[in-house]
Amino acid sequence: MRCQPDSRSAASVLYCGLYDYDEMNFLLRYLRDEDSFLDIGANVGVYTLLAASKIRSGWIYSFEALPKNYQRLQENLKLNELEQVQTYACAISNSIGSIDLSLSDGDSTPSIIKSEEDRNVTTVSSNTLDNLLDNCPLKLTLAKMDIEGAELLALKGATSLLEKKCPQVWIMEILGSGSTKLVIFFQ
Repeated sequence: MRCQPDSRSAASVLYCGLYDYDEMNFLLRYLRDEDSFLDIGANVGVYTLLAASKIRSGWIYSFEALPKNYQRLQENLKLNELEQVQTYACAISNSIGSIDLSLSDGDSTPSIIKSEEDRNVTTVSSNTLDNLLDNCPLKLTLAKMDIEGAELLALKGATSLLEKKCPQVWIMEILGSGSTKLVIFFQ
């Protein structure tokens, strides 16, 4: 994996190993050769590369909205000669169109939640999981979602997948007060 000086994710892996140790360890134990994995908020591809070390005959679908991170994700896939990964340069949301992402100075992790520190706003294309994966021939095994405050929007755009209980296992980082809203959504 190429580690860029301004990438917190890459630097964390370089200096600390598995920075989300419990989640990454679970992923390594859970995934099998024929499984399929969703990496929603792929950043530079840390989870994508980890999943690719386990999945050889299945597929990995990686979604990254920030153009700089998407380019680095592509570089990391090319460096590792991975062909079982399908990438999407878009934010996952509840609608097809565009969305504004806020960036703090020097940060490579965009958020839909604006703070006083935000200096840059970038408009990126958005899409829904239901739209992008409507014709997916494979059973989706596991999803990782780390999209900095847009979790509920993404899930609202995945109602067909959720009705099919596909994937059955989700690893999610929930930002701010989003946990209460997610509990209500799933009730």
